[in-house]
Amino acid sequence: MSHKTFDYKPHVDGLRAVAVLLVVLYHVGVPGPQGGFIGVDVFFVISGYLITSLLFLEAQQGRIGLAAFYARRVRRLFPAMLVVVAATLLLGAIFLLPIFSEQTGLARSAIATSVYLSNFYFWRYTGDYFATSRDFEPLLHTWSLAVEEQFYLVWPFLMIGLIKLGLRKNLRRDLLALLVALSGVSFVLCLWATRAKPEAAFYLMPFRAWQFGVGGILAILLADRGPARAVMPRGMDPPPWSVSHPPAGLEDLRAATTAVAALTVRRGRPAPRP
Repeated sequence: MSHKTFDYKPHVDGLRAVAVLLVVLYHVGVPGPQGGFIGVDVFFVISGYLITSLLFLEAQQGRIGLAAFYARRVRRLFPAMLVVVAATLLLGAIFLLPIFSEQTGLARSAIATSVYLSNFYFWRYTGDYFATSRDFEPLLHTWSLAVEEQFYLVWPFLMIGLIKLGLRKNLRRDLLALLVALSGVSFVLCLWATRAKPEAAFYLMPFRAWQFGVGGILAILLADRGPARAVMPRGMDPPPWSVSHPPAGLEDLRAATTAVAALTVRRGRPAPRP
């Protein structure tokens, strides 16, 4: 059996860079267009797309390597996270005041961040992400990393469950059905929680899962699609980064991330609301 490899996708990395830049500019307070927080929602869609693409490729080849999958996640994310936490604790010991429990709060959030549970911590103890108290929570931004890691803990096992149930012959169809169903449930819960429990809708993975699901649905639909080729004069090829001939799937992914971002923007607040 020939084994396909999951190629590096620089155009997707470009979209991720734009998403991160939007968030950074928003937090820095750069004047101009509002709503930079939608970069988080775009990032979740892209993460769902990339991880599902990788896992689906392995599933087609007969086996999802959980140990290798999680080892890659640890190598990619854990060292940088530890550096950020350590540096934040050092600066917090210098600039935060112990008499107002600021250092104690930072230590607790650092522990939660280190085990990818900071979204639960900030949901429980901070609440509104846009409250003025957020200035004293230097690790507040790690909530999104926790949500992403929690998605990584759940989704591979759901895919393995489909394989174990003997559904590999129609794996594409069954994965699409599962993703559509889970995303639909998550979106409905999101609609309810946005009004009834807005902090939970913002911080917790079940209410964000539909964003990962949109990316996953695209990954399944675009799997095995060959690269786009333009009709050119004989002997000539279109440049690889021609704007008029983007890589296969890029327009679909860009459209999906734009749609999700539009769904999350309402009255200038970043909650997963329609």
